[in-house]
Amino acid sequence: MYVWKGTYVKEVKMEIMNIIPGKFVEEYDSHDGGHMLFAHLVGKNGYTRTYKKMKGTKILDNSWWELRKNLPIKTLIQKAHMIEADVLTLPDFFIADKKFYEKIRKCLKLIEKLDKNIKVMGVVKGTSLKEELNSFDYFNSLIGIDWIAVPYPVRVWDEWRRPELINMIDKLFNSRGFGIEKPVHLFGVNNLETLKSEKRYYVQSADTTLAFKCGYFNIKLPIHPSQDPKRPKDYFEIKKINKKQEECIKHNLKWMSDFKE
Repeated sequence: MYVWKGTYVKEVKMEIMNIIPGKFVEEYDSHDGGHMLFAHLVGKNGYTRTYKKMKGTKILDNSWWELRKNLPIKTLIQKAHMIEADVLTLPDFFIADKKFYEKIRKCLKLIEKLDKNIKVMGVVKGTSLKEELNSFDYFNSLIGIDWIAVPYPVRVWDEWRRPELINMIDKLFNSRGFGIEKPVHLFGVNNLETLKSEKRYYVQSADTTLAFKCGYFNIKLPIHPSQDPKRPKDYFEIKKINKKQEECIKHNLKWMSDFKE
């Protein structure tokens, strides 16, 4: 995986990070690839210990989607230290918020004070595609932001519109005559067809529950988007799987590994 060093983003293969329930991380997550970790799980039995010893780039997600709220930036920094994360995801802030710029500045100031070596990922957030484009543009130019996360556009069920946002980003920067300066990560990819259309030189990585989630429901990849099962509410707390589920999960992980090539 390409880690931002402060120079222009170079083209590499997109890395797919499989999101695995805590009990199965050591067995099923790639030990030397990239990892997407979740702040609300850091500190729980085994999760911190397992990921702390793993190699590869570790991105700490802010767990906004799981908690439906932002954790304080100081808490996120502390959890990043616990897990020895390489990249810290900022809290989700809507660009239309009157205090958006002030909130971002305060976060970056505290990170600079407590851990100036960690890389920082800004989250694109808006109530329209235009706002999200403006959010992306802001993070791309902001000193102190090293990565940009692009989640579902506008509404959580609008993953099919994310390619539209990516195309808008392309059009904006092509019209200016220069490219994206920071690596981009795609949050929560659940549609493989969408993922194919989102491949760009600047899209460095994506995370997904597809491999384990589908295997848990005894569904083998590849699948049509309409077949994608809803993630169980207790997904991260899954403790047991049977032999058939295990075989299906292993098949899906192998398929995902081949897919990214």
